Amino acid sequence: MSFNKNQVAFFQTLKLSLPSYNSLVDEISEILEISIDSAYRRIRGEKLLDFAELEILCNRFNISVDTFFNLHSNSILFQGN
Repeated sequence: MSFNKNQVAFFQTLKLSLPSYNSLVDEISEILEISIDSAYRRIRGEKLLDFAELEILCNRFNISVDTFFNLHSNSILFQGN
């Protein structure tokens, strides 16, 4: 069984953004509307995220997709209201 190291690292980043009293697996399960078992498979990298799931998680945790793919560009991004 192969594991996707980038996906595992992505979930580690998400975990660091959660308060210590929140469970990553519970959050992922709720956000993606999937079972706890399915959430664990994604967190361990056994099942790849699809694009819709990636979009939902990036929006929810305010993470750029570029970060997930480890892309680097010469662009400067601004955010504001």
